Amino acid sequence: MRLVLFDTENKELSWKERKDATLQNLENCDRKCAMLICADKLSNIRDVPEGLQNEGEGVWEHFKYGRDGRKWLFCEYIEVLARLSDLKMYFELKQAVEMVFPKGKKELWRQILNLRTIRQLLLSGEVLTPQTRESSQRRLPHCRGKQEAS
Repeated sequence: MRLVLFDTENKELSWKERKDATLQNLENCDRKCAMLICADKLSNIRDVPEGLQNEGEGVWEHFKYGRDGRKWLFCEYIEVLARLSDLKMYFELKQAVEMVFPKGKKELWRQILNLRTIRQLLLSGEVLTPQTRESSQRRLPHCRGKQEAS
C-alpha cells in the first residue's frame, strides 16, 4: 500500500508542482519505491514510439505540456533514478528516453524511420551488446545536452 501511495500525486497542485514533488520524494525514497517508479516510467515511454508512428508529432498533444514537458520530466527521472543503474529496467528506460528524445533533426529523422525497430526492441526487452551500446552512446546524446563523441 505504501508503494501505491508514493506514486499517487496531489491533484490540487499544478502539473509542474506535482512532478517536482514526485521527483523530490523520489530522491529520498527507498529502493522499492524507486523501482516502482522506474517500471512505471518504462511502461509509459514504451507507448510513445507507436504513438509517433500512428500520429506523428501530434502524439504530444495528448500531454498537457507536450513534447518539451515530457522530455524534461523523463530526463529528470533518468537523473533521479541513476542509483538503479545496476538494473536492466533502468538501462532500458534510459535507452528509451534517448531514442524518443534524440538531439537534432538528423537524429529525429533517424528515429522516425526506425520506429518499428525501436518499438520492437523496447517491447522485447532486448538489451544491446556492449559494442552496440557503446556505438549507441556515441550516436544518442544524453538529455542534458552533453557533447556527442565524434
